[in-house]
Amino acid sequence: MSLLELRVKNLGIIEDITWRLRDGLNVITGETGAGKSLVIDAVELLLSGKADEDVIRYGANEAQIEGVFTFPPKETLRSLRDLLTQKDLTADEGTVVISCQLRRKEPVSFA
Repeated sequence: MSLLELRVKNLGIIEDITWRLRDGLNVITGETGAGKSLVIDAVELLLSGKADEDVIRYGANEAQIEGVFTFPPKETLRSLRDLLTQKDLTADEGTVVISCQLRRKEPVSFA
């Protein structure tokens, strides 16, 4: 399974990014504190479904993460296809979209 695109809104210092990955090696570079680790954290959060509300960007009431994944239609991925079927999910043309939305228990208001 491969990640094709990652969309992140209001996660840590990230306000809004869309990252489209290309075939081959993809590299994340930037200054210290630029949010490189948050991109990796976003993928981990998508796959685990576990996060605390303290990862939501300061001043925002919710964070959204979405990943578009693709997988080859080979027999080796039958277990993944079976899992999707059990959860009433479908993979159109070899892609699946996983999304996660985090909300604060108490909305932030600035007066």
